[in-house]
This record gives sequence, C-alpha cells and structure tokens, in this order.
Amino acid sequence: MATTPSTVDNLDPGVLILVQTNITDNTTEIRTAKLQYKLNTSETFTNVTLNYVASTLLWNASFNASLAGRYNLRLWAEDLVGNGNFSDEVNLSVEFD
Repeated sequence: MATTPSTVDNLDPGVLILVQTNITDNTTEIRTAKLQYKLNTSETFTNVTLNYVASTLLWNASFNASLAGRYNLRLWAEDLVGNGNFSDEVNLSVEFD
C-alpha cells in the first residue's frame, strides 16, 4: 500500500490522500476491494471503494484526512468466489509541520 503524498511534510490535515495498492488472488479475480480508514482514537472505520486501473494494474482510492492525528488504514478484498480478507493495518501520521 502506497500513499500520495507520502512524506510527513506534505501529510497535513485537509489534504486529499491517494492510496494505491496491488491486490491479487491465488485462484481467481478480485470482485471488490475497499480501503478502510479511521483516526486511531475512533472505533469505526470508514469504507471507500477502491477502483481498479488496468493501465497500472493497481487499485486506488482517495480520502480526505480532515483532522490531525494518526490514521489506521487497511484493505479488504473479496474474490469472485466470495472469499474475503483484510490486509495488515498501516499507520499514517497527519499533522501540521
């Protein structure tokens, strides 16, 4: 999972963050994928549908990191057979410099 912007200097509150990732399945295709994000002080994740971009072979989505703090990001994907799984969480610090 990669984010743009990716440097602490550019990850400020109110910045739109692009998430790009490669999602694969051993036996079939991916049917749907979601980015889930939340502030680490929150209990509830927000879901954003990831879009597949054939020209890059990556899935992407954007979200607005409206508040300062540490964000927890994870991915959820489901294949054509209905098997779903979560990625490991990635932490992203968003703060004014």
